[in-house]
Amino acid sequence: MEYPPFYWAYISTIGGTIAIAVSLLYNSRSYLRQTFKQALAPHSSLSEEEKAEATSYRTAYMILAAGAIAVVLWLMLGGIDFLLALSTLIFTIFVCGIAGAYIYGQTSFLAVNNLRGTHAYFPLLLRYGGNLPGLDPSLIVSGFILPMFTNGTFLMNFPTAQMMSLKMAKLTGTSNRNTFLVTVVAVLISTPLILMTKVWIVSIYGNRVFTPGGCGIDEVCAGYMKRLPPQALAPLFSYGTIGFVITFALAMLHARFVWFPFEPLGFVIATSMAGQYYGVWSAFFVAWLVKTIVLRVGGSRVYERYGIPVVGGFLGGVVISIFVGSLLLLIRFFIPF
Repeated sequence: MEYPPFYWAYISTIGGTIAIAVSLLYNSRSYLRQTFKQALAPHSSLSEEEKAEATSYRTAYMILAAGAIAVVLWLMLGGIDFLLALSTLIFTIFVCGIAGAYIYGQTSFLAVNNLRGTHAYFPLLLRYGGNLPGLDPSLIVSGFILPMFTNGTFLMNFPTAQMMSLKMAKLTGTSNRNTFLVTVVAVLISTPLILMTKVWIVSIYGNRVFTPGGCGIDEVCAGYMKRLPPQALAPLFSYGTIGFVITFALAMLHARFVWFPFEPLGFVIATSMAGQYYGVWSAFFVAWLVKTIVLRVGGSRVYERYGIPVVGGFLGGVVISIFVGSLLLLIRFFIPF
């Protein structure tokens, strides 16, 4: 007897991601309420908390609202209807953005990454309820946009890279406001330059240098027409619900009880498409095995004296090899050898 496949990735990247974002907002409700009240308060001077921020709370909420409206309008100008544009904004920018930045900040792993997975089309389920219409412009354009908005490369840069700069500012004592302004200027300058450079390189070297296999530059092997039959939307909601319940329960129990051993981020990473794609189960098992042996044989003193320096040296070697390899790859692109 044949059974349908079990979609671990939907449990993680839909339900788990939403649960992480909701739990973060829930645990930060007092702080958010306080900042919102200060943003609406009729005062001209900044509070002590606002002086350390990149902008005032009022300005931050105005930027957030203006950015959300701009994204929705941009999607609608591309042919996506309002409800689907709103669903895309909520799931990709807010849910995947908040959860992705938090998970990466805590673990340095991009768990919220579609890696050609169909969880990217969850907004289609929110909009159409699983009954996809014909090939109207809204559906076709969203088929191109959604995989890009949930890709690890996108989520790595927005907002994760910006959070990295603010973290470095905190560690070095640099002004958050100056760091924020430099980041904004860098984004405004680099974005058009990257687009122009891509068009220039494609015109010189051909489209194959930017796309894998036989994919076209218009859809980069993404787009629901290639891999998403209508029945593929059906399991998204049920598996997403299961993932949400499990992850949210783990998050609440882990926050409430110090002794509770299970971490929701570990569950999300282990069951994610990226976790399975990169084989983190093997890495987790080897790390746990080595740590257990060292602690059992040599105790915490040996672990702290030798274990941490060895792991630090290993990570440093990996970083150096990646840097050298990337530099050689850049040179070989223009000067083959």
